[in-house]
Amino acid sequence: MVDADFSIHDFIDNRWADAKGVLEDLDSTFVHSIDAYKTLGSVLKLPNLPKSETPLPHSWRKLIETSVDVSWAIKDVERCVELTGSAATPTTVHWYMETFFEKAYNLIERTKTFVAIVCKAYGLGELR
Repeated sequence: MVDADFSIHDFIDNRWADAKGVLEDLDSTFVHSIDAYKTLGSVLKLPNLPKSETPLPHSWRKLIETSVDVSWAIKDVERCVELTGSAATPTTVHWYMETFFEKAYNLIERTKTFVAIVCKAYGLGELR
């Protein structure tokens, strides 16, 4: 069954939760310290955040980095759609449409990379 409301943002959020779980398995004290900081962060300014004794494996760090790239690419596409709808002249609409296609292609490429890295992080082999 497919959830029609499940979005790429939900997929990314789930991968971040999984990465946090992996880090918690490696260094639970660090994760609990960061969670406490997030809870108290608006009240307390902690100058020296703890550093993890055992960092995330490279594949998981790469997963987080590429998920940020995908999130920014989504924002670029959304902004182009917004600007196209508010353009005042046909020339401006044409320019925004060309930009939209460029940004959409960039999003597709970044998403392909992200999915391949997710597969690698989960040990699912290479994307073909």
